[in-house]
Amino acid sequence: MKLFLTLTACALLGACATPGPVQNPQVGGAQMYPSKTMMANLSASGDHDKLVEAVKTAGLVGDLAGKGPFTLFAPTDAAFDALPDTSLLGDKPRLQKVFDCSMVTGLTSVEQLQKLVVDHGGSYRLDTMGGCPLTASLSANGDLLITSDSGVQARITTPDVKQENGVVHVVDAVLVPKI
Repeated sequence: MKLFLTLTACALLGACATPGPVQNPQVGGAQMYPSKTMMANLSASGDHDKLVEAVKTAGLVGDLAGKGPFTLFAPTDAAFDALPDTSLLGDKPRLQKVFDCSMVTGLTSVEQLQKLVVDHGGSYRLDTMGGCPLTASLSANGDLLITSDSGVQARITTPDVKQENGVVHVVDAVLVPKI
């Protein structure tokens, strides 16, 4: 009888249900799949057409489709539209530097970054694959901010988009480094 009551309570309250797999968010109206590479997922996103085109111009398709793992701070089309210098989009060496300075080796979740920021007194330095530092900090309302060494500040708008070869954090600015 006790087992029956326990099972009934579980069924009615859902208290015994095991959580299902965590699903990635949609980005740009498209589902992001953890079984696909960054390049495949970003190509499907309606918010990253300019990023994908810039990656192609920079000759870095293989990097975003590569093994990883790495963390990418991926700017949206609106972020590219807000660039004061649109010549960047046609400049292969500068684009390569921007992408290398927007990627960090390994997997870094927003939760990990927030903890590192707090544990380090309000900011935390990330060393990018391009050798440019990024600084993580928290805004007054708790948003995670990433700042390039040139002072460009981006807010993470969609965190922890898991990929086969790493994790993407969608950001609202292009993290242009000192060039």
